[in-house]
Amino acid sequence: MNCNEKPIISIIMPAYNAGTFLQYAVDSILNQTYKEWELLIVDDNSCDGTTNIINSYKDCRIKYFRNTENKGPAYSRNLAIQYSIGKYIAIMDADDIAMPERLEIQSVFLENHLDIDVLGSKFLVIDKDGDVILSPFFYRQQTMDEVFVNTLFACPILHSSVMIRREFWTNNELSYNLEYPCNQDYELWSRVIFIGKMFIIPQCLVKYRISEQQISRSKRDQQLALATKLRRALFLRLSLNLSNEELEVFNQIETGEISNISMMEETLRKLLMIKYVGCDLKLLRRKVLNVMRKYMQKYSWPYRVLYFVNFQYRIGFFSGEETLHLLLPKFLIKILLQRARFKIW
Repeated sequence: MNCNEKPIISIIMPAYNAGTFLQYAVDSILNQTYKEWELLIVDDNSCDGTTNIINSYKDCRIKYFRNTENKGPAYSRNLAIQYSIGKYIAIMDADDIAMPERLEIQSVFLENHLDIDVLGSKFLVIDKDGDVILSPFFYRQQTMDEVFVNTLFACPILHSSVMIRREFWTNNELSYNLEYPCNQDYELWSRVIFIGKMFIIPQCLVKYRISEQQISRSKRDQQLALATKLRRALFLRLSLNLSNEELEVFNQIETGEISNISMMEETLRKLLMIKYVGCDLKLLRRKVLNVMRKYMQKYSWPYRVLYFVNFQYRIGFFSGEETLHLLLPKFLIKILLQRARFKIW
């Protein structure tokens, strides 16, 4: 691309003490099959070799900004977006790696699907050495309905896989919330699901690095507290007022540390009372069942079978003659559940 030409894609990359992995991230952008881009790197007042690495690149498409003090990733991303000019905004973290076809595949998809505002992709998980340690179990797309339901439980989309239409960003006056030093992507999507259409394509277009430097490891308690804060706002928009204990259930689901399965069940039953037109209740019921199924593995299989028939009936998943309730008296179901739980047969 000629440097006098307007780029189609603006890649946003905040960097703070990112010297260990920054070169891999920048090189992955330089190696893209799609060339009409600009890369805006905001150095958040790093004190390692980040500045020297950025300055070592002579490509005119790379634009460098430096904060005079440490402002955090939300501020840095907002700054980069403010100075970007591309039709599409691609998000990239300084320790991740973009597959060579990422920009081309996502830009072509958005050109051909004008109804999609925010596009993500599947991804591979790598360690500090760049070795793949986890890949998707299923390579399939996720629709807006699925993204909406998943957002109720956790951040629905990998930040470094996102490409956004600038028009959508500008028209809705979007920005990252500075009150969220971490989880700012989750907080953003918790607003976007009400005003735009998100979609996840099945291709793995990013390598997501897990390292000791990540904020999700070093500030886990803060991340969980902010997740509770944003979920409270999210559920209030859905006319669902949950207590602190009920909101904590979602943190426990995310970390896999369930302390009270009865509390989890009652909280999820409340969640199923949502009457929002944009929420597919059938998908939500399936999500709830999958969550419950995961944390019932410690019980014997007869108890699990009876429990789920009973639970699915109570949440309205089954109806009529399909339910165990119409086949057996309630007192007998209770006895069978008790015997199954303690493996008394």
